[in-house]
Amino acid sequence: MKEDFRDSKVNFYKQIPAYNTPKVIDDATGIPYSSFKELLAVLPPGHNIRVPIILLALTGCRLCELNRMKSGHLHGNALYWKPGKNQRGWRRETLPLWFVKELDEYRNRYRVPIGSIIGCSGQGLRRMFNHKTRGFLGPDWQIKASVPFSGLRPHVLQLKGFRKSFATTIFWREYRKWRDAGVALEFASKRLRHSTKGMTAHHYLKEFDHVEVEGWDQFLNGEKALLVQARLPDFGLETGGRRGL
Repeated sequence: MKEDFRDSKVNFYKQIPAYNTPKVIDDATGIPYSSFKELLAVLPPGHNIRVPIILLALTGCRLCELNRMKSGHLHGNALYWKPGKNQRGWRRETLPLWFVKELDEYRNRYRVPIGSIIGCSGQGLRRMFNHKTRGFLGPDWQIKASVPFSGLRPHVLQLKGFRKSFATTIFWREYRKWRDAGVALEFASKRLRHSTKGMTAHHYLKEFDHVEVEGWDQFLNGEKALLVQARLPDFGLETGGRRGL
């Protein structure tokens, strides 16, 4: 009988001593591929919100790492940057050529600081997305979580969820290759520059069906999402809706 990827993932978790210990509540989840396509459908190519979001999806970087990406470290379509949170070394990801062209279009259209890849910080991107874009998206993007004992109600789908979708897809891809959950987790952890495999397993790997890993796998392999550009009136821009999308 064919082995189920999800079962292998859970069985491997049980080999980690901290598996049964209380975990820190994580309010964000991975971004389903269909939700990612929905998001891109409302933003035209080269848009100042669209390009940084695609960069998050293609690299699995943290929001704070967007500021660390420099134009001088983009060699052809290979991007190098130093990860955040006191992690050592460099990360390297290969960007598809269609996105490199869109990145050039974005940099020519907007005022990007000299030496930077994009013109906004991670916090700035999050504010722009929440204020100018989230309201035009479907109900999945509006759902909020209830965090016990805090009074906070953050959105379930957040921009940092792209890192979790990336990690889950890399784990899934490596497991299909090696048929060993331990080897797959090692590859995913090293690629994200995590200090421990337990951190990757507990905080970044999500359900394959929820994340829609097959769609993400094709996207990370360089296949551009097939999108139908939405008409602006559909999102209220000419009928009193939010401005600035």
